[in-house]
Formats: sequence, structure tokens, C-alpha cells
Amino acid sequence: ENKGCPVKELTAEELEAQKMKIDPVYFDTNKATFISGEKAKVDKLINLLKENSNYKVNITGYADSQGTDAYNLNLSKNRASSVVRTITSGGIKKNRIESQKGLGEASPAATNDTPEGRALNRRVEFEVIKTK
Repeated sequence: ENKGCPVKELTAEELEAQKMKIDPVYFDTNKATFISGEKAKVDKLINLLKENSNYKVNITGYADSQGTDAYNLNLSKNRASSVVRTITSGGIKKNRIESQKGLGEASPAATNDTPEGRALNRRVEFEVIKTK
């Protein structure tokens, strides 16, 4: 199964880092509501924060390159706010959100030259951090 190589046991830190990873949430064009099915990722984050009182989260919204810079910056902020509202309505206090920002079309995850690439750029990313 492992081609004769020994199975690498993960350290406690590596296991915790894996547990803290939440996949990005994706959005439709010009929308600040997430695509159907993406809420499960936010629910995973809510459960992670409920189970670990020493975790906080940084939330960053992004947009594709369609539209003006100002429009995309505002849209990315609205996407981050949409996720924050879902998290807080799930029972997580606002002070557990370390930062919330929108970066517009900065830092694309993929090319903006294809519909598939643009879809990957319409996202909110999470960085879960341990505070204690």
C-alpha cells in the first residue's frame, strides 16, 4: 500500500495543523452569498471553534477580476461579512474572529483568464490560529 516505505506517523502538531485547516468557501459571480453546499465548510469551522475555545480565526474575502477594483474590494468585504454573520449566528462570539477583511482581486488563487479560474478566485479563506 505504501510501496514498501514506512508509514510516517504524524506529530501532535501536524495532526492539530490538519484539524485547523478549513477549505475556502466559494461564491457565484457578483454575489456575497455562498454557493449551495459551501455552508458545510462554515459549519465545520463553527464546530472546530466550539470544540476549541483557544482557537480564533482570520477571515479574508476575495473576488475575481471582473468589474472595477472598487467594486471587487467592496464585494470581497461583503463576502467576508456574509461568512462572519453565518459564524456568529452559529453561536460563535464575534471576539473569536481575530480579523475580517476583503482584498478584492488581490492574491488570486488561479488565473482570471478562464471561467474555472475566476470561480476559484471568488472565495473566502480561513486561517485558524491557536491563542494559548
